[in-house]
Amino acid sequence: MITSRRIFRHMTGAFSDGNTKLIFVKCPKEVLQAREAARTNRCTGSAEASDAYLFPKDGFDLTAYTHALSAAECAERIFQRVFPEIPDDHVSCHIRICRSHAMRQSAVQYGQGIR
Repeated sequence: MITSRRIFRHMTGAFSDGNTKLIFVKCPKEVLQAREAARTNRCTGSAEASDAYLFPKDGFDLTAYTHALSAAECAERIFQRVFPEIPDDHVSCHIRICRSHAMRQSAVQYGQGIR
């Protein structure tokens, strides 16, 4: 979540290759509150408070509604938007590969003390 115009400008400048997609991950406030209450590592109300400062408010390339779709369905839609050249029947395979690669990278970073 980006809550600052300055940070958003910096990020869009850093990713100005023309291939960047702005994706909004959204759910109703009640769902957000329930998810936050179920987590033990968050202060209740922090996500809702941050939402008031969300920047930008519009102009997204895709909105993923996490209350209506599973995590896998959201990932698939995001993947399809970011990588439209990959045929739909190959998307699930590529998502598994990316997830596996990300897990390996995280394990390597964790092992090196990078967190």
